[in-house]
Amino acid sequence: MKRTTILADESTLLEIKQLAEEQEQSVSDVIREALSEYVATRRKPERGHISFIGAGRSGRTDISERAEEILQDAVKPHEGWE
Repeated sequence: MKRTTILADESTLLEIKQLAEEQEQSVSDVIREALSEYVATRRKPERGHISFIGAGRSGRTDISERAEEILQDAVKPHEGWE
């Protein structure tokens, strides 16, 4: 972990101290948890496993309409690809 300094208004710091006391945590723990949650909500969602759809040519014209159906046919649960 690295140490850093932040500036916050007094009312926010007072609330953080009260939260820390109520939760029997240090002020640093409360701030660290809040920052982690904030960063997690700001991250771009990861693309799903089917993000490669449309990346190539198969000669089929119905791929975009039937992508999920085609993948379900090709992937068997608990076994993987055919």
